[in-house]
Amino acid sequence: MAVSNPTLPRKRKRGILGKIIKPILILLILFCLMLGVSFFFQVSEVRVTGNTFYTDEQIIEASGIHEGDNLVFLSFGPVTLRLMSQLPYVDEVTVTRRAPATVVISVVESSPTAVIRSNDQWYVLGRNCRVLGRTDDAGAATLIEIKGLTPLKPSVGSKLATEKSEESKLEYLTDLLGQLARLGMDKQVATIDLSAISNVSFEYMGRFKVLLGQRQRLEYKLELLETVVGTKTGGERGTIDLSSDGVAHFIPEN
Repeated sequence: MAVSNPTLPRKRKRGILGKIIKPILILLILFCLMLGVSFFFQVSEVRVTGNTFYTDEQIIEASGIHEGDNLVFLSFGPVTLRLMSQLPYVDEVTVTRRAPATVVISVVESSPTAVIRSNDQWYVLGRNCRVLGRTDDAGAATLIEIKGLTPLKPSVGSKLATEKSEESKLEYLTDLLGQLARLGMDKQVATIDLSAISNVSFEYMGRFKVLLGQRQRLEYKLELLETVVGTKTGGERGTIDLSSDGVAHFIPEN
């Protein structure tokens, strides 16, 4: 005669309860950990460096970062995109965490470098050809005037666009403005003429017309220009032809 074992059903019940309770405990532990992370890794301060055109408050507001945000889940990619799209004068952005709970936003701002005319309106460009805003005739007179290039629907905050046929001119201009700014020569340039892409020219120091030729070795040509100008200490005026590779020719004004 078989003898029943009353403990078997209890063991089965315990096994079933264990299978239910363990996942619940794991979820509770994870939830507590998440609460702990949220509490101990909240943004307590947002700092801004490198800004002169925009205030700290303007940059922090545009970043979308607020005190109390969770540092663990904070994605800096969208922060950079928001700043670049909302603040035209912001050229570069670096966002970093600093212990224990500080976010540092470091910006490099553009400075107005040139102007270009479109539909009877002056548009201000940074050295990377990003459209920074608009200005009037008086404001345009203080910046480099760009000639021989037709803008395509300039939009503040975006890089200058042109028809495909003029993209090489735009690339040349971007390179030239960047090099002039790097060498500290941009303040002495009145106009840049891109009409002939094979021989771009600009007016320099109110005394010289500079012929650059093609885009190759642009940095070297500008350094050579500085050397030539340094020898013209008597108020001489004329054309400095740098279009021949590695050679500078000075043609005095009659």
